[in-house]
Amino acid sequence: MTSVALGALLAAAGAGAWDWPQWRGPARDAVGGAAPAAAAWPAELTRRWRSEVGAGQSSPVVSGTTAFVFTREGEMEVARALDLETGRLRWRQGYPAPYRIYPGAAAYGSGPKSTPVLHEGRLFTLGIGGVLSCFAAADGRLLWQEDFEGRFKETAPPFGTSMSPLVVRDLLIVHAGGHDGGALIAFDPATGAEKWVLEGDGPSYSSPILASLDGQEQVVIQVHRKILGVEPSSGRVLWSLPFVTPCDQNIVTPLQAGDLIIASSVDRGTLGIRLDRRDGEWIPRVAWHTQQVSLYLSTPVLAGGRVLGLSHRKRGQYFAIEPTTGAVQWKSEPGQGENAAFVRAGESVLVLQGDGTLIVLPTDGGSFSPLRRYPVADSQTYAHPIPTRSGILVKDEAGLALYAVVPGPASGR
Repeated sequence: MTSVALGALLAAAGAGAWDWPQWRGPARDAVGGAAPAAAAWPAELTRRWRSEVGAGQSSPVVSGTTAFVFTREGEMEVARALDLETGRLRWRQGYPAPYRIYPGAAAYGSGPKSTPVLHEGRLFTLGIGGVLSCFAAADGRLLWQEDFEGRFKETAPPFGTSMSPLVVRDLLIVHAGGHDGGALIAFDPATGAEKWVLEGDGPSYSSPILASLDGQEQVVIQVHRKILGVEPSSGRVLWSLPFVTPCDQNIVTPLQAGDLIIASSVDRGTLGIRLDRRDGEWIPRVAWHTQQVSLYLSTPVLAGGRVLGLSHRKRGQYFAIEPTTGAVQWKSEPGQGENAAFVRAGESVLVLQGDGTLIVLPTDGGSFSPLRRYPVADSQTYAHPIPTRSGILVKDEAGLALYAVVPGPASGR
């Protein structure tokens, strides 16, 4: 494919088709955008721009021609809007957010870790210490804010708040609190007024999804020591399944695969949960469970009818699982690293490794066979690579960069 044809492919969709408004994309399943055909990835990516934006592991979000990023600058947490084409700053808004790092988390920095969510002209952020903020997406005005100080014993779990807020129609859903107590809370996005509260379990480091199971929408979330299904309109618990991990490290976001919920955590293996409905009650049962692969920091993605992910076993192994049976179809060589962020775009899966390497995998590969490897950062990376109509956004330790898939004007900015 020529570079002209490739450029046409990447520019074909309208702005809305390229929006990436929240954690793991439009449907929260790490699927979005488009990409070249498998054979058309270039030998190199061209960096169009890079902007210093501050520290943190939060992923960028995109609406139209604007990229938004949420970071730390010293004792401030800062939201920014940048022009997607040039990287130029459109607005910057911050607030004081001093944070004392838990000693065991020092290597991961002082955040923020939660990815913002865009909804109806508002940008919602959740800081590492649990501060929830609402900004006007057009100009950065702070519209409302809640810090939960005094409401819970702790406003964040020991390794810092990591759950990314979820919008379900007219509700903004956030899990607030600390290690041993908190609440899942639904807010009015416009005013910050609370609509319902589910008190009890403290938050984990996982983020909720909106699943549709047997015709009913459910917020599915891994909390402190269990997995919950919650009715989004009322906060009523539909079902609960114990899920306890060493040091309470529920980090992986649940993944829906047909009528199954795929869940995993450190040293717990990977399991498929099926929900039965009897006399109006939801009954969760483990349909399959494999100890061959187990996820720690990375959430998997569905691609080519399989679950692709990075197991923490053997110092990191990529794998593919058949989602209905849990059969492991292939595993890579060991030693692949601690963390990788997965995004499916067209016929390819983009994998941003923790060492700053972007790997391109085919969706239907029968083994771990990267199509390309691109160096895109000189520092550790935790955020998702975001496919946009202008290229691929990469958040590194302190900067945000845009990489074009076809040759174009490069910038050292």
